[in-house]
Amino acid sequence: MAEAANFPFVLLEGDACNQFNIELFKPLTEGGILRRTGIKNRGTDTDVITFKGGLCFCQNDTIDASEAIMSRLFHLHCTRDHQIPGQTDYWFRELMAMQTDDLCAWRDIALSNENAILAKFRKEFARLEVDYKSRDSSMRIRIAEFHAMIAAFANCLPIIFGSKYLTNDVLNRLEEFIWTRAVNREKKLRKDHPLVEQFWEYYDYLNDRFRYGSNGSIIQERLNHSLKEEYIAVNLAEFEDFCKQARLEFPKLRELKPLLKTSQVFPYVKTKNVKSKHKDKGRDKTDTSYCWVFLREAKKGKKG
Repeated sequence: MAEAANFPFVLLEGDACNQFNIELFKPLTEGGILRRTGIKNRGTDTDVITFKGGLCFCQNDTIDASEAIMSRLFHLHCTRDHQIPGQTDYWFRELMAMQTDDLCAWRDIALSNENAILAKFRKEFARLEVDYKSRDSSMRIRIAEFHAMIAAFANCLPIIFGSKYLTNDVLNRLEEFIWTRAVNREKKLRKDHPLVEQFWEYYDYLNDRFRYGSNGSIIQERLNHSLKEEYIAVNLAEFEDFCKQARLEFPKLRELKPLLKTSQVFPYVKTKNVKSKHKDKGRDKTDTSYCWVFLREAKKGKKG
C-alpha cells in the first residue's frame, strides 16, 4: 500500500476461521499513516507515508462493523439477476483476450486528465453534498458525504470513457442509485444486527425469570449485575450458561463480541469489572463481575 497511489486495493474474502479486523482500516479512509521512516540527515526528521489509494472489500458475507466503518463504506450488491444466459461467458472470454495495454488504458487517460477530473469532481461534489443532505436531514452526515463523493466521481467517468454510453440520463440514474444505497446504509445502521437482536431477545427472556439465592431469596433481573439503574451489565460467560440451561442456541462469542459493540437498542459503553447486585449480602467484601456494560436507553439525536 505504501508503494503505490491512485490504485484500488482489493481485499478478497479469506478463511472464515482467520478473519481480519476491518476496524484496522478506518484511519486509511482519511489518508491514514502507513509507516514512518527516518531520514538520513543526522537529525530526528522522519518521512511519513500516508495512504493514497482506495479500498474495496470483495466478499459474500455482509460486512458487520462499527458505525465509524459502516458509514464510510459504499455497498454494491452484485447478483446474477441481470445476466443473460450465454452472454456472460462471451464477455468473460473477450475480457480475458484483451491485452494489458488496452485493459489498463483508462489509467493513463485518467492520469493525463488529472486537473480536469479533479475540477469536475469538486464542482459535482459541492452540488451533490447539498442535494443529498437536503433530502434527509436525519441521515448521518458521513454517509451523505461519502456517497456524494462516489456520485461526484461517477460524473467524472465521461472524461475517461467518453459520453457515447455515459449520457446525462445514465449519470442521473446513477446518482439516484447511489442515493438509494445511502438510504439503505442509513437504515442498516438504525437497526441492530440479527445476532444482536437475538441476544437482547434472549436477555429479556432469561432476565425476567426468577432465580433463588443461597439464602432462599428471589433474585430479579438475574442477568443484569449493574447497581445503577441507567446501565445494563451482562457477564457473557454467565449468559451463555443460562442459555444452555434454557436450551437456547447461543452464538459463538468470537462472532458476537464485535457485534455487541454496534448495539443500537442498548448502546455499548465498555467492558469492565462492576459491583454486582446479585452476590450474597452476608459476605464482608463486595463481589465484582466482569461484564459488558450497556446504556439502558439510547441517546436521541446522535449524528455523525
